Amino acid sequence: LVPLSGPLAPIGEPIKTGLMLAHEDHKDQAHLQLVFDDHQFSARMALSSLSQHLARDNFAAVVCFGTQPSLALKSEILKRQTPMLSLSALDFAN
Repeated sequence: LVPLSGPLAPIGEPIKTGLMLAHEDHKDQAHLQLVFDDHQFSARMALSSLSQHLARDNFAAVVCFGTQPSLALKSEILKRQTPMLSLSALDFAN
């Protein structure tokens, strides 16, 4: 979940590209499918997107950019015990 449109798209697009390149480099070892969604740097959009994907997809982990979008996902992520990489300014361990 990254901002792929709006004012922070210039940050979200390189994150997406980096994840895709890393996946391509390791596709023989990691049999994962990457799914990207645009949260427009909105906590509401991030939670809505996560809810839609969790209802129909089986996720090994979630990557989310931004403090507010990541905070919006925290309770659902903890409830489902889904690993999440949060690219944000917060320490979610505490």
